[in-house]
Amino acid sequence: MRSGDIDKVGVGINDILRSFPSVRYVIVLDDDEQIIAQHFNFSSEAHSDVGSVKGEVCASCHSYPNLVEIPGEILEGSPFGPGSKAGEFRSFSRGDGRVVEASVLIPGQGLGSVRVGITDMVIEQAITSVTNTLVGGLVICMVVGFVLAVGLTYILVRPVRNLLHATDRLRVGDFNARATVYSSDEIGRLAVEFNHMAEDLENYRIEVQEKEEARVQLLEKVLTAQEEERKSLSRELHDQLGQYLSKALLTCRHLRKAGAVSESSWDAHEEEIKGLIDVVRKLSWDIRPSILEDYGLDSALQLYVKETSEHAQLRIDYQYAGMPGLERLPAHIEVSLYRITQEAVTNVIRHAKATEVSVVLIVRGGVATLVVEDNGKGFEVTGADKGFRSTLGLMGMNERAAMIGGDFAVESSAGNGTTVRVKVPIGADVA
Repeated sequence: MRSGDIDKVGVGINDILRSFPSVRYVIVLDDDEQIIAQHFNFSSEAHSDVGSVKGEVCASCHSYPNLVEIPGEILEGSPFGPGSKAGEFRSFSRGDGRVVEASVLIPGQGLGSVRVGITDMVIEQAITSVTNTLVGGLVICMVVGFVLAVGLTYILVRPVRNLLHATDRLRVGDFNARATVYSSDEIGRLAVEFNHMAEDLENYRIEVQEKEEARVQLLEKVLTAQEEERKSLSRELHDQLGQYLSKALLTCRHLRKAGAVSESSWDAHEEEIKGLIDVVRKLSWDIRPSILEDYGLDSALQLYVKETSEHAQLRIDYQYAGMPGLERLPAHIEVSLYRITQEAVTNVIRHAKATEVSVVLIVRGGVATLVVEDNGKGFEVTGADKGFRSTLGLMGMNERAAMIGGDFAVESSAGNGTTVRVKVPIGADVA
């Protein structure tokens, strides 16, 4: 080979080493294994006879594994025939890493070979690049997966949450609650059925409310008619039967003076007639106390408590609290509160086994409050109706309070007595 060609090979080797830092050395040998051109990036480690002994590059510092032949057909566009030898491949370790050497024959007859040593920097860079690509792809997949998961979760959970919210509204009595139908799947069909159910419940509630209003109106008419009948009957007892008995008493006294009735039998007849007159007066009072119409609720309760206490031999205390000069309560409120007091005191006398009863009427702040309290045996107030349906008496008091727009409450427990409380709005003009 001419010296000019060798110089060109040397220049080419230097260009390769400058362009590819991972190439540690390039050695060009002729057919006799003599070095034609060479260059090392670690010349200080190279042995002086690196090119004179076959396969012993840097033999003084490193040992080589067995050579691995490179088949000719492995090279793309190889000029070597199938099965022919194209070169050899081996690797060794250095202080700064592993070096891979490839020894490849130069195509042509007797042209020699080229030995190139490359560090594993290229492989590491490739692995790092692939790793970074995989990590980046994995991060992107995770982000996309998270976004899709959140989106799908929102799409799937939103109809359920909306349905639960509508159910909670319906549970607390909001019959106008409706679920939004987002799709036609199972949840969507469930929302449609829920809306149908809510609509049916709303219609049923309206129907029940109308029936309740009709029942209250009917009850009010019945009680009004009953009070009118009581009023008429009380007047008849007082004016008719009472007068007849008084007349009979006067007749007996006249006959006594005339000597038609013996002295021995007169006292017994007179006491019987007086007893009948008292019974008629009491019946008349119980049916409809005239003092309630003439003087108002306070006076009627005061007289009722006094007579009931004497008759039942029970200590009953009555207290009234109200601003001086107040107008009388509306007639229907006075009658209802009076009847509630009658029923409450009657229950105490019949069932409570109490020794003391307190009746308090407070008219203040646009509200009339009636409280009947005893120290009797009491009872357990349980259930959603607070015991209103446990007895006809409590139910009747509750109905009367509801009829005048009042709130009725019963507080009781075994051994601790009972308190009946009624609050009725009466308007600022009476407060």
